[in-house]
Amino acid sequence: MHRSPDEVEAIFTAPVSTLQEVVDFEDLGGSGRRVAVYRHDTFPARIWGLTAHLTDSIIKTVLEPAIAEANNPHVGNGKDDDDHDDDDAAGSCNSRL
Repeated sequence: MHRSPDEVEAIFTAPVSTLQEVVDFEDLGGSGRRVAVYRHDTFPARIWGLTAHLTDSIIKTVLEPAIAEANNPHVGNGKDDDDHDDDDAAGSCNSRL
C-alpha cells in the first residue's frame, strides 16, 4: 500500500475494542460541528477527518449492533429457544445467527 505523505501520516491497524474506548469529538474549526477523532498511546498518529468519520460510522452502525446481537442472539428477534417450525420435517429450530 502506498501513501501520500501530504495526506497520510501513518498506516496502522487498531483493535475495534480500542477504537470503541478512545473516540473523542472535537469542534471543527470553530464551526460548532463536532467530529470524531481517535487517539491512543499505541497509535503512531491520530485518526481524524474522513477516516475517523468512516470509522465512527462503521463502528456505530455495523459493528456495535452485530456485537450486541452476537452477545444476545434471542433479544429482539421475536424467537425463543422453544420456537420451532412445525412444517419442517427435520424439526430444526428457527433461529437467527
